[in-house]
Amino acid sequence: MSVGSIYEVKLVGAYQDIDILLNVFHYEHQTGAHSLAAIAGEWLTRMATVIRALYEGEVTLVELVLKNLFDSSDTLAYPIGLTGTAGPTANQLPT
Repeated sequence: MSVGSIYEVKLVGAYQDIDILLNVFHYEHQTGAHSLAAIAGEWLTRMATVIRALYEGEVTLVELVLKNLFDSSDTLAYPIGLTGTAGPTANQLPT
């Protein structure tokens, strides 16, 4: 992993036993040398509470899939296994 590398982080979830891609994030590596597992752990530390609050309990955050966009061999699937914390009306449209 080198400074300036661009990483794609896919958040994969599941709803009613169907895998779904919840979001895709992109980050540029700024300083130091970190493993993909360290980046995934840091992402979870900073983002898990915020992301979980967006989804109701029927949605499970299954894994993060990290990939260096400049080196296809630099990839990692990082299991999460957390559920959403929002109430059941969180994603309903207004009536």
